[in-house]
Amino acid sequence: MKGTFHKSLLINFDQTGINLVSKSNYTYEKKGSKSVRMVGQEDKRQITAVVGSSADGDLLPLQLIFQGKTDASHPELTSTVRQAQFHITHSENHWSNQDTMQQYVEQIIIPYMNQKIKEHNLPPDSKAIVQLDCWSVHKSVEFRSWIKKYPQLILVFIPPNCTSTLQVADVMLNTPFKHGIKRRFNQWLAGIVEEQIEAGAEMIQIQPHLRMSVLKPLMLQWSFEAWNQMRQQRQFIMSGWHQSLFFLMNVFDQQQQTAALQEVVQNALQLEMHFAGTDEQEQDEDDKWDEADSDEEKDELDLMKEIHIGTRRSSRNNIGKPPQTLHAYMRLDPEAIESDDEEESSDTPPASKKRKTSSKKK
Repeated sequence: MKGTFHKSLLINFDQTGINLVSKSNYTYEKKGSKSVRMVGQEDKRQITAVVGSSADGDLLPLQLIFQGKTDASHPELTSTVRQAQFHITHSENHWSNQDTMQQYVEQIIIPYMNQKIKEHNLPPDSKAIVQLDCWSVHKSVEFRSWIKKYPQLILVFIPPNCTSTLQVADVMLNTPFKHGIKRRFNQWLAGIVEEQIEAGAEMIQIQPHLRMSVLKPLMLQWSFEAWNQMRQQRQFIMSGWHQSLFFLMNVFDQQQQTAALQEVVQNALQLEMHFAGTDEQEQDEDDKWDEADSDEEKDELDLMKEIHIGTRRSSRNNIGKPPQTLHAYMRLDPEAIESDDEEESSDTPPASKKRKTSSKKK
């Protein structure tokens, strides 16, 4: 990569599920009531938000995925949302998939990259590094082949089971974003209840206000407000990048870059031996990827279940296995990811596989 690499061209994003009706373990009822009904506790309606940021402290425009088969499932866009350049799309089950991923690249990442190249007076052919996790669609042959139409984008994959440490969206961004939406939902619903109490209603009516036609425009507005509040806190976003990446190695420090390059040169033979193996070894690696995907789905958090802090939900058993290092992740030549397309195992997960984003832990 020639010239100076700008921090704004190091990008990470992640998909996360947003409940249309926020869950709570608390409610109001008359004293002495023997039966307390929880409205919306079984409501599992969601949308998917794709939250992205750059190492320069920018929060990229959101992609929001609604459930539906046509654009008629989208809420009406407001002027503020249009100005923020949000991308609103849909899928049959609101999950991110191959189509929505390609849309995210074309509608969010490419315009942002071009804007930053112009803003910082960078060479027109400047590269952008896109850091993403090992979800089956991300690493599929279809997606990696498709993204070659944008040679300026270099994909760097976070090792399996490391996103809670190495992915800034998981480390810093998703939780406050979702909390901001939940807080606004609670304020809105509390206002409805208060109005009915002041009007002397004998029974509080909640369900009519939870229709999709009511919630979708509100969800769009709340998403914008929560996103905009985070966007104004650049130091907060950059601290997330520091915690997830720079504490391991500051990739923008010239001395550390030189030291890392020397280490790669000195260990070139060992790295080549590590990544080059027999067909059986390559098949074993494919099986490990598939096992990681399966475990990722098992690790997804069911919002309807009680959370036990400190309890490991993964079914993987690492006892007796050699410890894994993160060094290969930092030294991995991105070209190595693209060079093995033709040798991809036939067991590669189909690109049509969708990602459930109710909430996840990798």
